[in-house]
Formats: sequence, C-alpha cells, structure tokens
Amino acid sequence: MRWFIAYFTAVALFGRAEAQDGPRELLRRAAEAMGGERLTSLAAVRLSGIGYSNALEQSERPEGPWLKVFEQFTELRDLRGSRVRRSARSRSGPWSADWGPALVMVADSGVAVWERGGRWLPGRPADRDAAIEALRFGPERVLATAAAAPDLRLLTDTTVGGVRNRRLSFRYGSLTAELLIDAHTFLPAGYQLRGPSSRAFDWVWGDVTRAVWYSLWSFDPPGIRYPRMILEELNGQPLREAVLTGVEFDPAAPADSFPLTDSLRIAFATMAARAPDLRTVPLGRSFRGEPLAPIEAAPGVTVFPGPWYVALVRQPDGVVVVEAPIGPAYSAQVLAEAARRYPGVPVNAVVSTSDAWPHFSGIREYVARGVPIHHLDLNRPILERFVSARWGATPDSLERARRSPLWRPVTGRSSIGDGANRLEVIPVRGEGGERMMVVWLPAHHLLYASDLVQRQPDGTFFWPEYLLEVVEVVRREGLDVERVWAMHADPLPWRDVVAAVEAVRRSGAP
Repeated sequence: MRWFIAYFTAVALFGRAEAQDGPRELLRRAAEAMGGERLTSLAAVRLSGIGYSNALEQSERPEGPWLKVFEQFTELRDLRGSRVRRSARSRSGPWSADWGPALVMVADSGVAVWERGGRWLPGRPADRDAAIEALRFGPERVLATAAAAPDLRLLTDTTVGGVRNRRLSFRYGSLTAELLIDAHTFLPAGYQLRGPSSRAFDWVWGDVTRAVWYSLWSFDPPGIRYPRMILEELNGQPLREAVLTGVEFDPAAPADSFPLTDSLRIAFATMAARAPDLRTVPLGRSFRGEPLAPIEAAPGVTVFPGPWYVALVRQPDGVVVVEAPIGPAYSAQVLAEAARRYPGVPVNAVVSTSDAWPHFSGIREYVARGVPIHHLDLNRPILERFVSARWGATPDSLERARRSPLWRPVTGRSSIGDGANRLEVIPVRGEGGERMMVVWLPAHHLLYASDLVQRQPDGTFFWPEYLLEVVEVVRREGLDVERVWAMHADPLPWRDVVAAVEAVRRSGAP
C-alpha cells in the first residue's frame, strides 16, 4: 500500500507547472502518450508471453551463439498491493525433451515463495528483488518510479538505434537508474540500472549495467499503449527476450492468488539468513555448507571439492594452482590454504582452463598478487575484459590496487614446472571444448579434464559430446591416462569415461 500511495503522490507531481524541458514535464508527456489517467489509475496488469534467456556465463563462445532456456509464462502484477504472481514452464536448450511443469512464484517487497507439489516454500532474496523490480520498472509504473525519486534529473540526450532519446537519472537503492524516453513519441524506450548485482554469476563483473528495452508498442482497450517486446541486456549482451502474447488491464484475480502468510514470511527470513552466497562460499564446503574433505589425488596433488573444484600442485620450486573459480574471496582462501600447507613456498602460477564465468571469476585475486596466469589463447579477450572491469561499489583487492596481469597464453601443448609433479597444459580445440584446456600430470597418469567430465547422480555422464572430445584429446596427444578428475568430478577411473563413449556408439549400432 505504501508504494500505491507513493505512486499517486508522484502522479500529482506530473501536473506541476514546469519548463517544457523539465524532467517532470517530460514524465507527464510520457504518461499522456501511454494513456494518461487510464494508465495512472491501473490497479493490476496480467501479462502472458513466451521468451528465452541466454546462458551468457557458460556458452561455447563468449560472444555467442549462446545456450538458451525457453519459457512460457503468465504474470499478475497487483500494483496497489505491490505483489507479483508468476507461473512459468521452461525447457533448457537441447537437454529438455519437453516443457517442464509449471512453477509458480509469489512475491512482494518482503518475501518470495514457490509452489512445489502443492506446498508453498520460501524462495530466494533474488526472487523477491526481481519481482519488485518488475513492479517498479514495468512499463505501467516506470514513469511513476522516476517521478517519485527526490534526486530526479535530466541528462543530455542520447541516440539509440538512430533515434534521439531523452534521459532521466535517479537513484534506486544502491544502483543508478536511467530512464530513456523517445524524443518523438514520448514513449519509454527502456531503462538501465548500473551498480553491483546480486544475481548468480552476474556479480563477478563488479559494477554491471543491465538495460531493459521496450518495443512493438500496442494500443489496447481501454486506451493504454503497452510494449509487446521486451529485451534485457547485461553489459551490452542480450540476456533475455520476451514477446507478450496477451496483456490484460485490471483483470479479475482469485482471492487466493497471493498466499503470503506470516509463517511463510518467517520461513523466508530464516532461509534468507542462511542462504548460500557464492561471494562467501568457504573453501572445503559444498554450496549448501556441508564439509568436503580434500582429496590427495597423488603425492603433492591436493584436490579441493566444492561448487567448482580447485587443486594445489606442489613442485620443487613452488605451487601451481589449477583453476581460479567462484570469486576473489574464494581465491584468497585457496592462497591462504597453500601458505598453510607449504609455509614460505611461493605460488608460481595459476592455470585457468575455461571461459565460463564461474571457472575464471577468481583470477582477479591472482592478478592483484602478481601470480602468472596460464590461459588458453582464445580466452584472452574475455579475461582481459574481466580483469579490467570496475568494482567501485564493492572493491576487491585488484580494484584497491590496480596492476597489470602476468598473462601466459597457451597456444599448444606446453609444460609448467618440473619434477614429479610437472604439468602439461593442452588445448582441447574441440566443439564443446573449444575454449577449454586439459591438464596432464604424466608421472601420475592423472588428467584434469576441465568441464568435459561430469558424472551425474545416477552414474551416467552429462553430454556425451564432452566425453568424446576429451577421449579424442587423449588419443591425439598419446596420453596414458589411468585416472581423471574435473571441475565437478572427483578422481575416477579413465576406463569409465572410455566405456561411456563406447556405450553411446554401441547403442545406435545395428
């Protein structure tokens, strides 16, 4: 209700006399272009549509094409009660044979809950935050959100798609918001939010820019104009796109549409306080917090399980770290563990084997400490973009003391160190593994396979193409492998991987 009152206070501001180019006069004209009082008196909106999201963080190439998750959805926005109910069915790229069951999420400014198997369970703070953003920055309310901002100001015009746009700026929590309005139609072109992100994976880029663009405007009863296409971008790359197949203004809704009980609010608060956060995952713990014992894969080769695996390899003159995942704080823990295990022994190198964001998101800490980074040549552009990202709102070690990376590009099979734990890094040069490397420890007949070996709970392996590619690398390079571990897999017999590949071949044989 407080947002509803604030909204109508903002609407009153639209009517104040201002200079023609003043920010609130601009908002007033935009509100008139969208429907005037018909827009400002809305109590609810129901949207239905279809769309997809791009897995920017883990697709085969950083610049696309990207893996896609497709979605069919309906969303009810209770504007006066500041509540959202969303029901969606999805299918994940090539791994879903059909649409999954409908998942229902209900949220307001304090809580988010999900319906599963007829029960309502607490969601995540990110679910709540996304719902509130949809309420406050959806086309039907974005003008009021800007009008309610005490620091609203007009910026210089900009050009989007060759069209001049007026720009308004204001603060939204810890973020800087910018609203763009078409200078000719006065319809909102979209908005941008700049600052740190709490979304999984996005946060590793520090101060990000998310932009949402509105297009394909439709004039619908009772005389309101509404966009039918919505595109969301992250740092200039397409993150999500939706096409609205239906828009209802002030629809009837069942009384039980928003089951936000006191008990669910308590459960949500408890869950939020305990929710795992990738930024603070402890070394030696699962994402849920269970302890995970280090694995001595070979003398002087210690593998640390976790959401993404890391290994320490002791060599005669120092330590080599295999992988720098999760984030700077996690890398700091790895370096502290190396110092504890090997006092006074330097960390001579870190090997980063993939271009997936969770895999390399800890390299900034190694850059800050002057540790050389061995990486695949193809991954240099995204790594440089990542290292140069700004973390002004939540500064890490590199933001506090900038220094140049010590890049060690890998163009072909090459060695790191010497002795019994000498490493060889080998580019995969495959299809799925185009941006990956494997790490070979010849003295131990032990292979690290990056993301190419992922054993599932039922004993099968994920995505046989990955297995085929790592088998092809082993054959191409003449490696005598006995055991293999990977980013999400404990050491296992190599014969299991070979057998899985052969099983795929046999399954289709006449």
